Amino acid sequence: MLFYNILGILIAAGILFPSFSWLLNPIIAGAVMTFSSLYVVTNALRLRKFNHIEKNHIGK
Repeated sequence: MLFYNILGILIAAGILFPSFSWLLNPIIAGAVMTFSSLYVVTNALRLRKFNHIEKNHIGK
């Protein structure tokens, strides 16, 4: 996920514009970074719950 955030910042800053003519609105880059963070947090919570269920299953 860090890759998407770094890429979004670079494109929004206009670093890739001279080479590839790619430009991203900073608002869209911020929204993508927000969804990326939400995705990471959601997966972390899902894994935490999965490990909890797995430990209970093995203990029985």
